[in-house]
Amino acid sequence: MTLRIITFHNHNITIINVYAPTMTYPDEEKEVFYSQLKDTRANVPPADKLVLFCDFNARVGHAYNTWTPVLGKFGKGNPNSNEELLLCLCTESQLAIMITYLQHSDYHYYS
Repeated sequence: MTLRIITFHNHNITIINVYAPTMTYPDEEKEVFYSQLKDTRANVPPADKLVLFCDFNARVGHAYNTWTPVLGKFGKGNPNSNEELLLCLCTESQLAIMITYLQHSDYHYYS
């Protein structure tokens, strides 16, 4: 789902909401999902602020040294098979996984 909010003084906001295939889906379906998301992202006007509300069904772990500036220092857990798809998308689109930039208790991190 995509929503574009027109604001005053051309400070428009585009919100994209997605739910990615889980690890049990075939790789082909995951590739189609990420391709469609990249196409959607490419159609967002460059001047817009972009907000992604997503469940990528990915655990990215804490390899922030490898994936700077996509990951912050506060990632948790072990990565899963969807990790690389998400991290590559973020790198290509100049996006960051913001939850990894803030220190949270486990209770708040995974909610």
